[in-house]
Amino acid sequence: MENSDAPRILALADDEREWLAARLTAAAKAGLLADQEALIDSFDGSRDDWHARPLGERGSAAMLVNIYGAAFGQLLSEEFDLEWCVVEREGTDQIGLYGAAGRLVFFPLQTVAQRWEDPAQRSLADLLAQARESLRAVQGEG
Repeated sequence: MENSDAPRILALADDEREWLAARLTAAAKAGLLADQEALIDSFDGSRDDWHARPLGERGSAAMLVNIYGAAFGQLLSEEFDLEWCVVEREGTDQIGLYGAAGRLVFFPLQTVAQRWEDPAQRSLADLLAQARESLRAVQGEG
């Protein structure tokens, strides 16, 4: 019997693929895909600058955060042979990564957004190290 609470992994639809491609193109143009240190430095600097502004002077950072999240995910997808997908769970759809014979689901966009929102969180370098450690552990179980 199939567990109805288990997430469903779906291929990206055309509009989702285009949305992701636009963010990855922006990340590539900014040099964020070629050099992980550039991604880390840019994210940490942008996050610090954004949080240093008074609340009323902060614009929306959604596009920027999505570009960072896509770049973060792309680095991990290439390193760990993960695929971009849509994950349906608990009535919501989220773009994520999957791999390890379907046993692994990771949400880089959400993870980076949470890191952005809380300036007390550790650096993106720490998040990248933590994600790599978790992904290696899951792949080691396979």
